[in-house]
Formats: sequence, C-alpha cells, structure tokens
Amino acid sequence: MVRKTFVLDSNILLQDPDAILRFKESNVVIPVIVLQELDGMKRLSDELDKNARYIMRYIDSLKSKKEGDLSKGFKIENGINVRIHFNIRLSESKPFPLLPDRTIHKILMTAYQLKELGERVVLVSKDFIMRIKAEAIGLEAKDYENFKFSYGQIYKGYRKLEVSKKRSIYFIMQKKELTLQV
Repeated sequence: MVRKTFVLDSNILLQDPDAILRFKESNVVIPVIVLQELDGMKRLSDELDKNARYIMRYIDSLKSKKEGDLSKGFKIENGINVRIHFNIRLSESKPFPLLPDRTIHKILMTAYQLKELGERVVLVSKDFIMRIKAEAIGLEAKDYENFKFSYGQIYKGYRKLEVSKKRSIYFIMQKKELTLQV
C-alpha cells in the first residue's frame, strides 16, 4: 500500500495546531509558503497567533531531535513523516496550469509537484475555493473534518443529577475539583 502524502494548508494548522498528529501512517507536507503565513500570524493577539507560535515551536523542536532534516522529513509518533517542502520546480512536460502569483496557487503547486513526482497526494484545506481549484487540476482535495461534530454532542454546561442527602458528589469541571455537600 502506498502511503498518502497530505499537504496541509495554513488554515488547518491555525484551526488545530495538533493537526500534524492526526494523519497516522502518512506523510505530512507543509509547504514553506505556509510557514511564511504562520510567521506573519504570530504577531496577532488572538487564538490564531497562539496556534501559529505553537506550530513554529513544534517544527523547531523537530530540528533539535537530529533524526532527520526539514526537507527529507522527521519520523514522529503514529508512523507519521513530517517534512517542509521548499523546492518548487516542475517538469516542462506538464506545466502548472495556474499562475504562482497567489499564496493558494503556491500551495497547490506544491501538491501538484509532489503528485508529478509519483506521490499519492491529498490537499487538506478548509478553503472551499482552494479545494475546487485542486480538483480542477487533478488533485485529490479534502476538507479537514476533525472539528466537525453534531450540536447534540456539545456539552451544554449543566447536568441534572439526583442524589441522596447523605452523599458528597464530586464534579470535575474545567480541570478543577469542586465538592458539593448535600
């Protein structure tokens, strides 16, 4: 079985900074343009900047392991190989059909090049337009499904419990233990 190569868009990493770890027994490729986008986001003051800094620190920690390199990849848990894609050269036999003037086109070009090199590539993005363009140029594209769930499964913030008067009930809520004496 040929391993899949997942090319991640920056919006995946900003939404879920642990996304790299979700692609078991696969290759995970982060285009260098995605790192540049994350670098620009780390100066904001919201959840996105925190996630961008987390990803940058994680990639830096991979370098310190000295068991691989950024371009060839690092083997991490769950059979995942993570690498940064730097080189954007395409064969002249099949030119890239989009102008590399936009960030999303550069990410698409990375996935396209890897497919041309014989890898089984899947582009993962929350961007609908990017996925449509990917499919239009012959790439497999997927939405990131990790955070999709039913509203009925969301914790609503309360629970109704019936207990006897002589018992103590321990609630664990937001990593704090609270005692309710009844």
